[in-house]
Amino acid sequence: MSSFLHFAQHRLQEVCLGIMALVYTTRLIWFFRFKLGQERQATTSRRNTDRGRGQRSSLLNVAMPWSMESSRRNPLFYAQFVVFHLGVVAAITLSFVIPYAPSLLHPTVVLGL
Repeated sequence: MSSFLHFAQHRLQEVCLGIMALVYTTRLIWFFRFKLGQERQATTSRRNTDRGRGQRSSLLNVAMPWSMESSRRNPLFYAQFVVFHLGVVAAITLSFVIPYAPSLLHPTVVLGL
């Protein structure tokens, strides 16, 4: 294995992972320093609605395409969104599997991807 390939598979990836962790940690710290906003929604007649239910609905809205008008009008856009993010997850996963556990990449698995 060439020294450049060894560097790219190990040191470069580890440095990039550290930078990514630092950036996301900094971003989360910045995000959680904001003061929580007050509820502006008028009280509805539904009795089974509370703050926790609203928070869950807001966070899980991406996984409920029927609740978003843009997805109802253009389901192909939502399909593209899902395929893109599955590709990103596969690329990140493979960036760890290839250098650290290449035995997991059996030819049938590679052909299936």
